[in-house]
Amino acid sequence: MKKRSIVFGLAATVLVGLTGCQTSSSSSFRSSLPALGAGFHWEVFDEIAVAIPSPDGWHRAVSKGTGSYTGSVSLENFEKEGLFKTGFTVQAIAGVKRRTGRPASMLAVAMGQEIDEAPHNEVLATDSLKERGATRSCFIRFRNSPALGNKITVHKFFVAVDSSDLLYIYTFESPNETWDEAFKSYGTPMMEQIVMTR
Repeated sequence: MKKRSIVFGLAATVLVGLTGCQTSSSSSFRSSLPALGAGFHWEVFDEIAVAIPSPDGWHRAVSKGTGSYTGSVSLENFEKEGLFKTGFTVQAIAGVKRRTGRPASMLAVAMGQEIDEAPHNEVLATDSLKERGATRSCFIRFRNSPALGNKITVHKFFVAVDSSDLLYIYTFESPNETWDEAFKSYGTPMMEQIVMTR
């Protein structure tokens, strides 16, 4: 990814509670989660041992595929309306190297480069790959302005666990016109308090 000169002051690249091990059970994982501020509750995706602070009243959706899992929480009801405009998604992809021939961290970098090079994207900020314990992470924030469809701003945070051949992609998105307020009110507290235990 190209290094941008934009200073990114959020702690979005910090994972709270990253222990590098799986939880012994769903109930112990849930009981160890810290208290959240007013207006938020924990949305736990047990299958991938990830918990995300979710604004009260938001909607949950889950999709599973072979070697992949997608969980989302959104302002709009995805299952009823078939899409959402403002929301947070976690994707977990297993067997990355086996399926693509590259380590999970290198796939994250490649995905960021594809975003950067797409003509309908304007990259606002990036961070190069950082190592923390068993994980390597990076992020990219961009405006997506396709010829057809909604114009949105997207923040993607990639967390690769090469030793386990896993890639997690955390995404917050909102329409361009509501991005600043949406990211301040929802995206920042969600990104700053992700809990994962793999």
